[in-house]
Amino acid sequence: MSEATDTAGATGIATSVRLTYDEGEYPEDVRGWVHEGVTDETFLASFRRRHDTMAEGEIFDEFVSCGCGSPRDVTLRVVAVDGGPRVDEGTELVVEPTG
Repeated sequence: MSEATDTAGATGIATSVRLTYDEGEYPEDVRGWVHEGVTDETFLASFRRRHDTMAEGEIFDEFVSCGCGSPRDVTLRVVAVDGGPRVDEGTELVVEPTG
């Protein structure tokens, strides 16, 4: 594995990570709920704790609440990492819809 992709021994902290998801996978009536779910600070804090490193191209299968006990599966793709690959509570996570 190259030094650029080996995150096992990485020490640099990411200042921000940009993630995307395909909003076209969801019916129009739940797209707002999905977006609220993946941009909610409680979700993002949990996401940071569960994923201590991130690299461009990495994919995470998550689920978010869409109200009334209706979770939805969401696939988040890392499209940009500023700084090192390690994620901590200070790393800004930006989540944007595509397509």
